[in-house]
Amino acid sequence: MEVIVRPLDELKRRVRVSLTEEEIDNEYDKDLAEITKKAELPGFRPGKVPVGVIEERYGTRILSDVHQRTLKDSLDKVVEQEKLDVLHYIELKVVSKPSDRYLHYYFDALIFPKLDLTKLELLRITKPEVIDLDTAVERGIARFVQKFAGHKSADRPARLGDKIVIQIKDLGTDHIDIDPDVRTSRQRFLNGQFEITLGDEWGKPHRFVKFLRPELVGKSVGDKFEIDWGTDDIVHPELGSGTKKPEENNNDLSIEADQNKEDNESTITVSFNRYRPLHRIKRLHLEVLVKEICQVELPELDKAFFARDDIYFEDLEQLQQVTQNDLVDQVDKTSRALIESQIVDQFMAMNPVNIPEDYFEARLAELKEKSQHQDEFSDEEKTSLFRDWRHELCANIIVDQYVADNNVTLDRGLVEAALRADFQRYSHTPQLQDYILSKEHQIKVSRTVLASQAFDDILSKIKVAEDQWTFNELMYEDIDLYYANTQPSGGPFSWFPAVSQEEIDEANRIERELLEVEGTLPDQEGEVTVEPEYENAELPKQGWKSFLDNLNPFKKRESAHE
Repeated sequence: MEVIVRPLDELKRRVRVSLTEEEIDNEYDKDLAEITKKAELPGFRPGKVPVGVIEERYGTRILSDVHQRTLKDSLDKVVEQEKLDVLHYIELKVVSKPSDRYLHYYFDALIFPKLDLTKLELLRITKPEVIDLDTAVERGIARFVQKFAGHKSADRPARLGDKIVIQIKDLGTDHIDIDPDVRTSRQRFLNGQFEITLGDEWGKPHRFVKFLRPELVGKSVGDKFEIDWGTDDIVHPELGSGTKKPEENNNDLSIEADQNKEDNESTITVSFNRYRPLHRIKRLHLEVLVKEICQVELPELDKAFFARDDIYFEDLEQLQQVTQNDLVDQVDKTSRALIESQIVDQFMAMNPVNIPEDYFEARLAELKEKSQHQDEFSDEEKTSLFRDWRHELCANIIVDQYVADNNVTLDRGLVEAALRADFQRYSHTPQLQDYILSKEHQIKVSRTVLASQAFDDILSKIKVAEDQWTFNELMYEDIDLYYANTQPSGGPFSWFPAVSQEEIDEANRIERELLEVEGTLPDQEGEVTVEPEYENAELPKQGWKSFLDNLNPFKKRESAHE
């Protein structure tokens, strides 16, 4: 078997494989002999059919089976033989004809980039801290108590603290969605009936509706009104439309109206860094009907309240402690996620790798197939989606390589503790317990623990600054975009691939000539003709999904410095 690997760009490799006539004949003869032993044809005793008769009848099918099997078997051998660190397979093309007694094919693949993760001193990482935890605890307790509140119909305009029932009808909201499932659920959300409390709470549940709070105060039952807001009209109920630190980083929303000279319509273009108002809402156009107003009657937090069968706290002190512990856990997890996101962003700023769009297009095609999404994604949707996927991919690449480069060893004790916690958390759900005991879940938990260990190792070697936020800002706003503006020290940075531009240019020249000779150049639509016999020839399932979902943390890849 002859293998030639050529670099088509920084990360894309074309691998040409040739199996000789001798190699194919050996497999062909084995299959022919096996079939001859078992063949039963009229006029011949079982197993005594002449080889020539078998070959005349079944030779074409045998050769096709041999081609398919040897192609599949050789793929794995080629990757191992050439030590290809494949991230994603792109395309497979069989060049030889089905009737040929040899096999020539090539495939294109993206390989893992080798990053420089040694310059830890250039990282500028900030840990977000919450400054109003006591207030958040009070709100948490208030939300808990509201579950047991009584409600009395109020024949008056709505006030703060009332529970109000509204019917929403979408009149043409314009939003950018990154997932077809999100689009479907959002459309359902914008055309439904909701119960909300007109208080000062803020959170993700009914996030769209809570922007309506200032409009609902003072309304009466039967009132119907329409809102038609552009992005600059939508004001955060607590934070307003300003930014937290304009003197350090001017991240205000910028709205530009471009006049369309042909139809005299204005198109609003929104650019932002810190916040994504209403989860990528560009225009909120709704009809709102007030159906019911109820006065909320909160219970007293006395002994009688905590003596109820449906209250699992002994007293107010225990309720406060449990609420505080839960909120501290949420803050710690969110803060940690933001720190890890900063590390990933800044490492990638130091390693400006250009991951080909083929990778993201393949993932997009799989998403569309899975969700049965019929409409085409807009450029804005694709940009947003690709950005998120790139960050996700880079995080996995960084962790994987850092573990290999720095000999980070998986702490099995932490894995066992995490699995025990999961098992106890879902003790009331037998189906989930079965999944938790599965090898798939154990590998997933192991990968999460190993990633956490890698980030712990990084943080132990650098200085981390602190930044202050409110609880609601940290939990419910996209402050990752705020931190994403922080660049590492130094720069500008460059990333140097394992091959030179001269090698890439020469490889593309050779491949162009070969494709012309083979007659396999893509047509104007970019399609490559595949022989019908090879339509089922598939590349290994080593795309983005298997890499992210099935990465085995117990099997280390080679260090980038080896």
